[in-house]
Amino acid sequence: ATVTVVPGGTVVFEFGGLGHTVIFDSGPNPPDDIPNITVNTSITRTLTATGTYTYHCRIHPGMAGTIVVADSTRTSSATPPAAPPQAPPPGSYP
Repeated sequence: ATVTVVPGGTVVFEFGGLGHTVIFDSGPNPPDDIPNITVNTSITRTLTATGTYTYHCRIHPGMAGTIVVADSTRTSSATPPAAPPQAPPPGSYP
């Protein structure tokens, strides 16, 4: 899964009855890992630097996620402004 937060945003990792870990693989300033097998609790992590952070569960191969920290004033894709209306060619209206 991928989630997006603003700089300083908090991500809550919800752990149910099955134990997991959270190990950060990449990111410009990754928060602390959650290295111990954790069950029946919630643990938060705050991400301050913009960028993409990937993480995985050390005990469940293939269980991974991505957190994107993006400034809310920036957009990832811009829509060009609409072209101004064009005047009809002379003589095209009666």
